[in-house]
Amino acid sequence: MRDALLTVPEVAARLSCSVATVKRRIRDGSLPAFRDGRLVRVRELDVDRYIAEHVTRRASSSTPPVGVTLDRHARLWD
Repeated sequence: MRDALLTVPEVAARLSCSVATVKRRIRDGSLPAFRDGRLVRVRELDVDRYIAEHVTRRASSSTPPVGVTLDRHARLWD
């Protein structure tokens, strides 16, 4: 069901973050929510959209690696 309503703790569990972080995202407007009296609910669709917008993509394989490759017995410091 894509139009399910989630509580703030359920959203926090889904995002693997704290309830305070979810409340902060709602307050700054990056995660849509609505209030019905004292109840705060977030649509499951909005959580999925938030996740999709904040996914980090892997660098393309044509990008050269960052850093240097050390020999097996190279010293990192003196």
